[in-house]
Amino acid sequence: MFQFTLDKNQADFVIQPTGPLAEADFEASGAEVNPFIETNGALKGVVIDAAKFSGQEGFGAALDHFRFIRDHRRHIARAPS
Repeated sequence: MFQFTLDKNQADFVIQPTGPLAEADFEASGAEVNPFIETNGALKGVVIDAAKFSGQEGFGAALDHFRFIRDHRRHIARAPS
């Protein structure tokens, strides 16, 4: 399980795991962040506060985690190098 916040003014997505990640977590966060990306093109950043990360709640949740990363990584602005 994780809590998430989408700061629409700053275009930042903050994720805070509070227990094992479940498939429903990715469905809920995707429902929040996908319309924002469709409208605005990208996020400026993603912050993951993983101090309490304890893994996934089964193989299905792990697959959803990897799919979420795959599907969203191109929609996050990168810092200039």
